[in-house]
This record gives sequence, C-alpha cells and structure tokens, in this order.
Amino acid sequence: MTPSGPALRFGARLALVGIFVSSVLSTIAGDHIIGAAALCSLLTVVSLWLAFGVRTRVMALLGIALYIGLDGLVPGFENLSTYALIELVVAVSLALPLIAYGGGRYCTYRGGWQNVI
Repeated sequence: MTPSGPALRFGARLALVGIFVSSVLSTIAGDHIIGAAALCSLLTVVSLWLAFGVRTRVMALLGIALYIGLDGLVPGFENLSTYALIELVVAVSLALPLIAYGGGRYCTYRGGWQNVI
C-alpha cells in the first residue's frame, strides 16, 4: 500500500464514525421501538471503538451489520429513501478497506487489547 494508505484509512475510519453517529442521532430524535434504542446503543459503542482504532476490522464489520439492521428496522427496507441507500453504499465502501487492511498506523493499540490487559 502507498505511504498515504494509513492516513486514508484513518480518514475512512473517522468518516464511518460520522455516518454511524449521525444515524444514531437521527434515530434517537424520532419516536421508535425499543429494538432501535438497543441497536443505537450498540452502534454508539462501535463508533467509540472505531474512533480510537481498537479492533478496527471487527468493529467496521460489526458496525456495518448494525447499520444495515438499523436502516432495516427503523424505516423498514420497503420505505428506504434514495438518500438512505446512498448513505448505506457510502458506509459500506468506507468500511471495506478497513475490513480488508485494518486501521493502519493511526490506531490506539495494534492488535486490540490483548497486549494491554
């Protein structure tokens, strides 16, 4: 990978956090079911872990799964708007390099918490 690769993955990681947080905030603002609140809390934890670069591959994959579930639960897949579909495609395209290559040089701990605890 090029020398700018870790910086691009860092930017992708922060952009993915922004998408996840905006989705959580827009869901919290509405009146939704308990399942949406649970998915929002899990997505918030995933966003924090992604922001700090802990287990980037796993968190990006889990975040995309939770994000798709939240989009399917809140408006329903039959009621998705074009904007929501574009946001979903952007989130998946930002997560793919993180899943494939990891978080890059700008991570809090390489390899997660296994060497810290």
